[in-house]
Formats: sequence, structure tokens, C-alpha cells
Amino acid sequence: MVLYFTGTGNSRYIARKIAKATGDGLIDLNERIKNGDTGFIDNQRLIFVVPTYAWRIPRIVDRWIRDTAFKASAKAWFIMDCGGSIGSAAKYNKRLCRRKGFVYMGTYGITMPENYVAMFSVPDDAEAKAIISEYKETDPDMNISFEPYVEAEGECCSHEDCMAVEDADALRIVRAILACPDGVERMSASVPGLVETSNNMAMVGLCRGEWFVK
Repeated sequence: MVLYFTGTGNSRYIARKIAKATGDGLIDLNERIKNGDTGFIDNQRLIFVVPTYAWRIPRIVDRWIRDTAFKASAKAWFIMDCGGSIGSAAKYNKRLCRRKGFVYMGTYGITMPENYVAMFSVPDDAEAKAIISEYKETDPDMNISFEPYVEAEGECCSHEDCMAVEDADALRIVRAILACPDGVERMSASVPGLVETSNNMAMVGLCRGEWFVK
């Protein structure tokens, strides 16, 4: 079974390609998550196709997997599309599999043209073709299409308010984020190995012309 979650269509495109090649069925996790459907998944082979969010699978998908019932010892693969790297996602996927009792079968990243428009510019036709050319040996059937933006119901703000920032501003934001304290600040003086003080950056967002860090 191919289970996919998609934000812009990349993961859905990949999932359909995989399902066509393997003969597996498709499950749209967007609909399941939206409807709060955590019903039993009666399949021994699970192929999760998701975008990469902060070098991990989306937290909303991670939470759905944790809350959903699956067959014992189901085999799990993770296919993650990204703009450049999936980082250490495999480590977290293995941890999730141990928690769920899955047999971890591996994690594979598929590089797609960058479409995280909040912080980066979408590649033009020439850049997109260069990306396809670079990965034509490993992903020979890659295809890229551009579609007009359609505001989703319940979005926090309108399309005009959430346009991508200028390159120079994006660089300033990234530098500001990198300058923020993040991680362990102080260890306990009395208990070995105990973290006493830490700062953890959990969310970076852009809305109504302003960006925020939580």
C-alpha cells in the first residue's frame, strides 16, 4: 500500500508512479488526517511517500502514524521528496518504526525542484531543466509542471499576504534564525547528564508580511 501526504503535488506525483509500477493501492493521507481517520490499515507492506519538512517527515504525518493501528510487523519504506537533502531523516524513521513495531525497510530521498516559496525562489525553466538533467540517471521519468496557486480553505492569510520574500530578505531571515540560541545551554551541576537549561526552536513561519520564530 502506498500512503502519501502532499503539500504541493510532488509527493502525490511520486506516489502514483510507485503505485503504477508496483500495483499497490493508494491512500491519501491528506484526507485521512483532515477527517481524523485513524482506522486500521490492513496491509503488510507500507510505502510512505511524503515531503521533507525540516529534514524529517511532516510532524502531522508522524502523529497520524503513531495514532493509527497497523498490522503487526508490517514492512515500512519511506520515500521523501526534497529540494536538496533529507538530512538525518532515516534516523527518525527508524525510531518511529521501532515505536510502531514496523520492520524498517529503508528511507530514500528524491530531489525535486525547490518549491518552498516562503524562503526560496522557485526555479525558472532553465534551472528546472538543469535539475532534471542532473538526476536523469537515477530518476529518468521525472516530470515538472507549474500550476497557478489556489488558496486552500482555512489558510491563515490570503495569497497576496503570503507571497515569497525577496532573496535578500530571505538571506537575512536565515542568518537571523542561525543566530538564535538553539539546543542545550547548561547541564545540571548536580545530576550528571541532565539538561538544566535549553532553547528549542520549534517553528518558523511567514504570514501577513511578517515572519516569526517560536
